Amino acid sequence: MVVPTSRRDFLRAAAVSPILSQPFDSGGLRDLFGRYLHCVDRRDAQSLSRLFAERAEYRDLTFGVRLVGRDAIRNMFARSFAALAESTFVVNSSALEGNTIAVRWESTGRHQGPMLGMPGSGRVITLRGASFLTVAHDRVAEQVDYLDRSGLERQLGVRGASRE
Repeated sequence: MVVPTSRRDFLRAAAVSPILSQPFDSGGLRDLFGRYLHCVDRRDAQSLSRLFAERAEYRDLTFGVRLVGRDAIRNMFARSFAALAESTFVVNSSALEGNTIAVRWESTGRHQGPMLGMPGSGRVITLRGASFLTVAHDRVAEQVDYLDRSGLERQLGVRGASRE
């Protein structure tokens, strides 16, 4: 399987995706996700937040985070980009169905800012997760994330992290 690494590769892969439902304009869903990936690749929190509805909701179920509103979501992405500097974002797999985008991903970068209460260590770490984006009216209405908490804790050296 070829892992899409650019917007063009993602759009090409999504065009042949077997998991598409007709009630939503799948071309619009693919385009929105392509723009989303482009913003993440550029680490552009401002442009990324504009893809969200004004009262969109972001939930990180692993850490119990719930944010409401485009500004709160923009600030969260800005903090995340600052904490994991020089990062790359890779889509391992994705599916589009109805008005939902499901993505399994990993991001590797240098730990430069606060994460889990730990100051920047300068270590290269990899964060793995899955995101589910619900789209309404050509905007992300909700994003729900699940993250590999134990893997992140282990890499950051957080006390009590489980070993595999």
